[in-house]
Amino acid sequence: IRDRSTLWTGASITVYGTAVAALIEKALKIPTAPTNSSATVEMTMLMLQGKSQLCNSNSPNAGYLLKNQAPWPADSSKIFRGITFGAYESQSQWFTRADSGINTFTDLKGKRVMCAREGEPAFEDVWRAVQAVYGVTFTAMPDLGIANQVTALKEGRADAGMCYGAAPVPGLVELQTTHPIRLISYTEAELKAVFGKLDWVGQPFTIKAGTYKGQDKDVLALMFNLGVSARRDLPDDLVYAIAKAIDENIADLRAVHPSFKTWTIKDLANSPYAPYHAGAYKYYTEKGYLTPCLLYPSDAADEEDSVDL
Repeated sequence: IRDRSTLWTGASITVYGTAVAALIEKALKIPTAPTNSSATVEMTMLMLQGKSQLCNSNSPNAGYLLKNQAPWPADSSKIFRGITFGAYESQSQWFTRADSGINTFTDLKGKRVMCAREGEPAFEDVWRAVQAVYGVTFTAMPDLGIANQVTALKEGRADAGMCYGAAPVPGLVELQTTHPIRLISYTEAELKAVFGKLDWVGQPFTIKAGTYKGQDKDVLALMFNLGVSARRDLPDDLVYAIAKAIDENIADLRAVHPSFKTWTIKDLANSPYAPYHAGAYKYYTEKGYLTPCLLYPSDAADEEDSVDL
């Protein structure tokens, strides 16, 4: 498994990837080599290039690679398959200092916002959609990770930022120890309009009041799913065994991070944003874990070489 761990220390995605790798070693006695990468785009690209067999990826990446759209390889849709989908929910959290005077997305007009990450649709698509929906223009500064965002806000070099993670994000918790923060919330209608401008699957998520110190109201945020992906040419029986190992050792995943403590195997297996790997599909259907409506056909159910979008 190639796992993202260079964006910020203690990120949930890092814990998730390394925990799955450890679970595979424990249950299947297969050595794994979790490897650092800069973000989900890089780790997904490494898998598509054959430099790893498994990776953490997400629905924004899948939205483009399943169309074989640049920068993804021309045969991406024939390679990329999913083992888990609904595991890690990454929430887009727009934040500012409480004393900034910024209360809504409209207030971002003319401001400096750390939200740009070239080549990564989870960032680029969202901030551009926000500008279009709200009719505002702001300076989209490089994101550079939560640690740099926190420093920039403390020093007044940025007015706001946008990060991903399971709330509460440790970096924002650290920031508010010295500088009270405010999260910026969508309305339901505004978020629906943002979704309408995205080429990938997203969902609404409510960050409950009290999640962060001083947060006295619920905040409506954009969320997407992240899970463990595999190359299609990974043997079906191996992927079947991986899915079975995750199911039978789900308590190991629950124990490694507070945001995982309510997970069930149905959480991990459902909400697909790409085709299932045939091995995972076989295991989940045998166990009766899949919901009736699937977004994409599985190779086990559809023998076509291409993905029917």
